[in-house]
Amino acid sequence: MLTLKDRFQQFMLSTKGVESIDHLMRHYVLEGRKRADYLADNRRVVIEQKSIDINPDYKIREFLDKLASAGRLPNSGQMDWSLAELLSKVAPNGPALFNELRERVTKVLDDIIAKADDQTRDTKQTFLIPNAIGVVVILNEHAQLLFPDIATVKLFDMLRKRRENGELRYVHNHVIILISEAHLIESD
Repeated sequence: MLTLKDRFQQFMLSTKGVESIDHLMRHYVLEGRKRADYLADNRRVVIEQKSIDINPDYKIREFLDKLASAGRLPNSGQMDWSLAELLSKVAPNGPALFNELRERVTKVLDDIIAKADDQTRDTKQTFLIPNAIGVVVILNEHAQLLFPDIATVKLFDMLRKRRENGELRYVHNHVIILISEAHLIESD
C-alpha cells in the first residue's frame, strides 16, 4: 500500500504544469543551498512537501511523568479525565501547563515551517524567481495527536510570527496546506 507521501508525489508529478525540482537539478550540486520539491504554474509557485512522521504523544507521557514525579498531579483514582481537566486540577497554574504542553507537542510544526521557508528561499534564488508564491504542503499520516484544529491554529500563528524588529519571520511561504489522514471526520 502506498503511503500518503507516495500518493501525493504521484499526484504532483501527474499534474500538468508541475516540475520536480529533484529531476531538474539531478545533475547539479549546490553547496549549502536547500531546495523545495516542485515548481508549478510556469515557475510562479514553489511547493515544498513535508511529512509528519512521528506522533508526538511521547511528549505528553514525558511531561506527565515529570509532573507526577514532582508530586504535582492529583492523587485521585479518577481515570477518565481529559488532559485539560487533569491539568486544571494542578492549581494554580494548570492552564499555563496545558499551554506549555501544547507548545511542546506542536513544536514539530515550528521546525517544519522554519525549514520549508529556507528551502523556498533557496529555490527562489536558484531559479531566479524572487516573486514566486511559496506553498508548504504538510502531510500527516501518523500523528493523531496533532488534531487539525490545533495544527491549523499553530500554522496560522507561524505565518504571522515576527522577528524582534517587527518584520515577519517566515516571508518566503504564503500558503500552508495541511492534509491529514491521521484523523477521521464523521459525516452523513
